[in-house]
Amino acid sequence: MNRINPVSINTTTSFYNTNKASRKTSEPVFQGSFSKVKNSGSAIKGLSGIFVSISTALGLEKTKDIYLATDGYKEAKEKNPELVKRLSEKTHTWGEDSNFESKNFTPKEIVEICKIYEQDPVRAFKAAKVLENKYEGPARDLTDEQVDYLIKKVQKDIGAVEYFNSPYPQETVALLKSYDNYPEETRYLYENRKELGNSDEALKGEEIAELAPLYHENPEEVELLLEWTQNPDEIKKQLQL
Repeated sequence: MNRINPVSINTTTSFYNTNKASRKTSEPVFQGSFSKVKNSGSAIKGLSGIFVSISTALGLEKTKDIYLATDGYKEAKEKNPELVKRLSEKTHTWGEDSNFESKNFTPKEIVEICKIYEQDPVRAFKAAKVLENKYEGPARDLTDEQVDYLIKKVQKDIGAVEYFNSPYPQETVALLKSYDNYPEETRYLYENRKELGNSDEALKGEEIAELAPLYHENPEEVELLLEWTQNPDEIKKQLQL
């Protein structure tokens, strides 16, 4: 059986606008959570400005504020009105006629980001990058359970979150949950996702999450089968699972 060789872990940061996303790898950093930033009035004000500047740079369109019936939203708006305003405004439209719009963040996500912001503005910005619904439309918002899971991971293991971060939040959740249970296998499949397929498409996060437990039990067989199909269900069938 093949042994999984250690792989290099790099912090990956996504830079994006409303039309496309590109990925850039920075210096290797994967040593647990970032240290907590000491906040001051000027620091909080300055970091609030960062949110505003980034929103402006991304071309976020200003719209009327929407009063969201979500626990904690009113309090968050009173404490950080500019931050809530920016997180609440329109960012993109969907459909051929652009007849309906989606926002980057759900009400619950806004409340959770604001909670983190009260203690650690830098980490709040990192949470916003992970939670942001960039492309998938309103039908693909994270569930409350997925939001809670990502918030917990941002608080406890920001290195893993940034490493597995995808433009699609659901994919980030799938990869992180797989990493919780099968860290070496998930990391190996993710590192080699472009080489381990039978097509020009890299393995998707959800596929990696399904393949990790199979690879744990049958590494050689799974690698051979991946040369034929990337479909986890078909691989399970071939393994007679």
